[in-house]
Amino acid sequence: MRLGIHGRAGTGKSVAADILHRRLGFAVIDLDQVGHAMLRQPDIIAKLTAHFGSGIVTPAGDVDRQALGQLVFRDTAQLRALNDLVHPLIRAEVLSQLASLAGPVVVVGALLEEIGLRSAVDKVLHIDADETSLARHSPKKAHIRTVQRSRDAYSAASDLTITNPFTPEFEDLLLDTIACHRGPEKDRLNLS
Repeated sequence: MRLGIHGRAGTGKSVAADILHRRLGFAVIDLDQVGHAMLRQPDIIAKLTAHFGSGIVTPAGDVDRQALGQLVFRDTAQLRALNDLVHPLIRAEVLSQLASLAGPVVVVGALLEEIGLRSAVDKVLHIDADETSLARHSPKKAHIRTVQRSRDAYSAASDLTITNPFTPEFEDLLLDTIACHRGPEKDRLNLS
């Protein structure tokens, strides 16, 4: 089973992936981690510097993700340029990792569909949260949510949606949702 998890920033996607890893043995491919690894590659750093300038590089030669974020989250053309550079690389890396893994795998990240990975997973689970909860639990990610798709758009691109209550019950809610979708029926999750 290859399950994709997506949703807006701060909704609990990584928490859900961790629960599935810990409780059901899913291997986890985190798109953020893959993307961060890409930003450490010298050839990518050179391309980013050529496009965005030396202000996005630390004195040690690493990409300053905060400085890069300040540039791209204020300008959709700059965000598009960044995505055009790194998304194909992330997609290739994730497909390579998927090819090497047996058993259940979860691919987690807000940009699952934008990176072109929808067809690489069997089902997509949308982790949702209301605005009040997001403001309370992840205020530092509000600027990211301004450039992301709407809740409705994530839901429409999903096979399942659950709302994170940001309580310990989230784990049971997630596991119950997965359990309810096991079975031979075409629309159910097959965790074998």
